[in-house]
Amino acid sequence: MTVPAAPLHHIDQPTHWRPAMPALEITGWLYPGETTRCLDLRARVDGRVSLGIYGLERLDIARSFGASPAALHTGFIQRV
Repeated sequence: MTVPAAPLHHIDQPTHWRPAMPALEITGWLYPGETTRCLDLRARVDGRVSLGIYGLERLDIARSFGASPAALHTGFIQRV
């Protein structure tokens, strides 16, 4: 059985992890690869699970992967 490669990702914001507010918005991208799909994005903080928004357009990431259609909708926002 072949183990799939780990998805590539990057967190754009926040740039530091000591928020001044009780809520936190995390933005970035997650590229699962050409043949793997990401169905949703979740975060668990203090036992509470929050569903994120995944599939936002990222032209910069698509260009980084050779204009890959699979890399175009890899952006996310996660509010916790």
